[in-house]
Amino acid sequence: RSVFCRPQGVRQVGFEYMNRELLWHGFAEFLIFLLPLINIRTLKTRMLSWFKASAAPPTSNESVSVHSKECSICGDWPTMPHTIGCPHVFCYYCIKSNYLFDMYFTCPKCGCEVQSLQ
Repeated sequence: RSVFCRPQGVRQVGFEYMNRELLWHGFAEFLIFLLPLINIRTLKTRMLSWFKASAAPPTSNESVSVHSKECSICGDWPTMPHTIGCPHVFCYYCIKSNYLFDMYFTCPKCGCEVQSLQ
């Protein structure tokens, strides 16, 4: 049987500690509510488009053929290649699923918004 060597006194918790715990608990609850509502992919592409210069569309067929060797989303050879108005090429399934999920889908490489699925 364990016995305390000194009698236990009344515990006093400081106001600063309780205030900090309540604030962190409220902040954690807010994040748990908010994070599922944020579309991370769209946020990432918008942030990247702010920090890099906007790329001009290629003018020659040679530069378009370089982009058409891989899907800009999955990185594989494009299955049923489609474009969205920028020089990059996408698999039909990649672009269609992303566009259905997010109506404001932008190209992950250049930030161009979907004008039409071609």
